[in-house]
Amino acid sequence: MKLREEVELLKKTIQIINDTLELPVLLKKIAGLIMQFVPGHSCLIYLLDSSKHQLVLRGSHNPHPKLLGHIKLKIGEGITGWVAQKKEPVAIAQNASDDPRFKFFHKLPEDRYEAFLSIPILKNNELVGVINMQHKNLHRYKKRDISLVVTIANLVVGVIEKTGLAEELLSARETIQSRKLIERAKGILMYKHKMSEEKAFKAIQSQSRNSRKTMKEIAESIILVENIQKK
Repeated sequence: MKLREEVELLKKTIQIINDTLELPVLLKKIAGLIMQFVPGHSCLIYLLDSSKHQLVLRGSHNPHPKLLGHIKLKIGEGITGWVAQKKEPVAIAQNASDDPRFKFFHKLPEDRYEAFLSIPILKNNELVGVINMQHKNLHRYKKRDISLVVTIANLVVGVIEKTGLAEELLSARETIQSRKLIERAKGILMYKHKMSEEKAFKAIQSQSRNSRKTMKEIAESIILVENIQKK
């Protein structure tokens, strides 16, 4: 990598780190940055869910809002899982889907692309995730391409980890808050309608399904009505 290119890469990476707080936005920007420096048509970022020992698609240069968080691979599964397990990059110039390690996802159009580059994201040799680059046509990834992706991964790995932990903490807090609201709503139903705890829970659950709202939203409505009636 030329010095001018290194400086530009460093500046853009620092700007992303300084400007981004939310994990989905951070990963989309990282994928976009990689696409600026490495030739290709797709960049996907998988992060490790250590509690389930699996990789989850969390970021993409191409818009995949319905797939993020839903495409999952076990460690060792597919080329991506192999890279995660071995902690080694894989570069395939053409017919990537013919590789015996390949795992096909029908919903990912990138799986039909020819060339494939997969790089582990590591921190102190511990797996954090995997970055995949894909090219629609035959393309031989150079050592420079691999070096660039590794450099970007090394620069942002700490921020990815911290942002991910913050997101997990926020999610855990929201889950606890939802449970508290549902418990309170159950108590109101049990008291006012002489329901058992199980029936009160099922009533909230049923209303959630029928109205296509979350159980938290149903619980909030029950509590709001109760508060209005008390006044």
